[in-house]
Amino acid sequence: MEWISLISKKHILYEKPVIDELNIALKNGDHKRFLLLLRDIAIDKKIQSIANKTGFAREGIYKMLSINGNPRFSFLLPLIDTLDLSLQIKKKG
Repeated sequence: MEWISLISKKHILYEKPVIDELNIALKNGDHKRFLLLLRDIAIDKKIQSIANKTGFAREGIYKMLSINGNPRFSFLLPLIDTLDLSLQIKKKG
């Protein structure tokens, strides 16, 4: 499936559409799409600001959220928190 960015000219379509897409990516095990969606949100929220808040290098965030990114969970959780998102585990069914 070809990647389609959800970023508009002025700001990301951040509320429900992107959150739904993140959840679909997780449900489908599509970690690449999940990381690229997080990257789009991070770009919209200004990567440098995220880097300052997390203590991660700006270049490291780009690399972590690239199509070949494979971030450690210990890096992913603070990044998700800084993006004003959270992960939730639920029982299937």
